[in-house]
Amino acid sequence: MIQKKNQLFSDLHFTIIPVVSVLLSILVSILPYKTSNLSLLIPLFTSMVIYFWSIYQPQNLPYIAVLLLGLFKDIMENNTFGTSAVCLLLFQVMV
Repeated sequence: MIQKKNQLFSDLHFTIIPVVSVLLSILVSILPYKTSNLSLLIPLFTSMVIYFWSIYQPQNLPYIAVLLLGLFKDIMENNTFGTSAVCLLLFQVMV
């Protein structure tokens, strides 16, 4: 019983780290930068983090988490609901 509980905590621990890192990258990407006409030079942090986790630890970044984080990004950026979610999911599948 205790060993099973420790295994569940370990699995949850390794799943939380990628999800939190994607969430932090979303929050960094929506920061209001004080640059004029330089928005094209700002990298896509969220795509970089999803790329990293999809290559090195794909089992720790579930598709449902990327879907929910994409919906959260749409809400925060005031985009059409589902646009970022679909783009991030397609990006994860292609990687």
